[in-house]
Amino acid sequence: MESMYNSSVIVEKQCMLCKVGAGVFFTGFGLFHLMRFASLWHVYRLREKIFNAGATSFVFAIAAANFYAAGEI
Repeated sequence: MESMYNSSVIVEKQCMLCKVGAGVFFTGFGLFHLMRFASLWHVYRLREKIFNAGATSFVFAIAAANFYAAGEI
């Protein structure tokens, strides 16, 4: 039988290894795209350069957020 506390409070379950794994995945994904568009940097127009730099920065921000969340657990 569940206690009143367990039935009324939502317990958030987090996995530190999951956060670290996601951080490693997003870091690898960001590094892959960083190398890919760095080799084509001279071909891109300014608009594409800005987009690629922003998108890659966003991916690294997601990776950093995952590592931060792993540290908080």
